[in-house]
Amino acid sequence: MNPLISIVVPVYKVEEVLDRCVKSILEQTYEYWEVILVDDESPDGSPALCDQWAQRDSRIRVVHQSHAGVSTARNRGIAEAKGDFLVFVDSDDFVDNDYLECLLKAQEHTGADLVMCSAVCEDDEGRPKRTDEEWTFDDMPEDRLFTGRETLRFLYRTIGAVLWGKLYAKRIWNTLRFPDGKIHEDEFVLHHVYFACESVAVLHRKPYHYIDARPSIMHADYSLKRLDRLDAKIDRLAFFTKHDVDRDLIEREFIDLNKHIIWSRALPWNAPENKPRFRELFASYRAIPFSILSKLPLKSGINYIGTRLCPFTYWSLHERGK
Repeated sequence: MNPLISIVVPVYKVEEVLDRCVKSILEQTYEYWEVILVDDESPDGSPALCDQWAQRDSRIRVVHQSHAGVSTARNRGIAEAKGDFLVFVDSDDFVDNDYLECLLKAQEHTGADLVMCSAVCEDDEGRPKRTDEEWTFDDMPEDRLFTGRETLRFLYRTIGAVLWGKLYAKRIWNTLRFPDGKIHEDEFVLHHVYFACESVAVLHRKPYHYIDARPSIMHADYSLKRLDRLDAKIDRLAFFTKHDVDRDLIEREFIDLNKHIIWSRALPWNAPENKPRFRELFASYRAIPFSILSKLPLKSGINYIGTRLCPFTYWSLHERGK
């Protein structure tokens, strides 16, 4: 019996590109799939386009929800999914016609819980924008099978740190969801996903087209909303420490977390409109166990203690001491 693949597509303000995305799915060589288009109360013509596509193909279902953000939209799609496997496609991207077949063949050959492929990064006109290894696995001599723990290293290259470009065993998501209302949702969950996998297949093929023509969150002015990424990194570091992952990964994540704390200084921490959010943030920092000290060099250990015990004072003194 052919397994069913559920494809979750969050939809918000994409009326100009949604047809390209959905059409690429309809053209798949593998036919046993369903699409869940989750309209997040988009204010443009996207909701009507979703309904039109659902009328054209019975494998497409539409969910209209009150605007709650992409994390909640993905969660709704997961809840609605009936398939054996799960795929996420961003609504402004598209895929080659053998995308599902490519991923599923690798899964059937290896029995992997997760299959991830390389991607093409291009602009809206189809011109390549980035060709470095951040978007591919070209630095590996061949397709490979890894353990879930081994793939935690891929969190530090772009292609491994995003939700798309992957075929997930649906069971992985039985108890896992995105934090509602948060951005950077990939970074909140992927370390949990990889850790839950016994094996992960990694492919050189590039059947996913990531369109880099949208305004970037990372290029926007710093705001309280961007602190969601700090929340995600705190959760990841606490998770790494509790599960005793490799020392070099813990050190790398700690350095990356500190970099984002420094960037957050673009906001005045003590301003009345900001301080409650930073208090909440540093309260969550205390979830990182003291056992991390055995994994950190002395200077980083001092940094951890200062941030855990008196973050406002410590980072103020740190800034003055530059």
